[in-house]
Amino acid sequence: EQPGHRSGSARVAATALRGVIAYTAPSRPTLRAAQQFQPFRQNRAMASPTPIQNFDDHGLPEPLLQVLREVGYETPSPIQAEAIPVLLAGHDLLGQAQTGTGKTAAFALPLLARADLQKSNTQILVLTPTRELAIQVAEACQTYTRHLPNFHVLPIYGGQAYGIQLRQLQRGAQVVVG
Repeated sequence: EQPGHRSGSARVAATALRGVIAYTAPSRPTLRAAQQFQPFRQNRAMASPTPIQNFDDHGLPEPLLQVLREVGYETPSPIQAEAIPVLLAGHDLLGQAQTGTGKTAAFALPLLARADLQKSNTQILVLTPTRELAIQVAEACQTYTRHLPNFHVLPIYGGQAYGIQLRQLQRGAQVVVG
């Protein structure tokens, strides 16, 4: 096992606009109360946006809300409720949640909401540790953006010819997942 790698864990790091989010699903569940982070926030004069109760609460664009209704998302998971308002406000965030709790939507939805639809250049870069996770995250982003015209998500990973991937990058993709 490599240093810094836990088998069975999912790690996702995404950088976009001013938002950075990194999630690690631990091999053992850990819970941290919000109160533990209060001294950190107070020392840095950080306000914590109010967690959302439903996806309509914080002004996600209608095309994203439409997809959420179509795929059956009814209420945000805890990680989504906490992360979405923070990232929509343009703050950096580190979050942690178990596999299957909706981490991809937690970081992707607010970053996609902040993307400039008039530009075709790369605005969101998502880094994953495996090809399989890159494909999974790219597919989720493609699903979320299906009602955004001319919006492109491009997975980049090993095992494919560089030439094909470079041509796809040159065509333009607002989201690159690798």
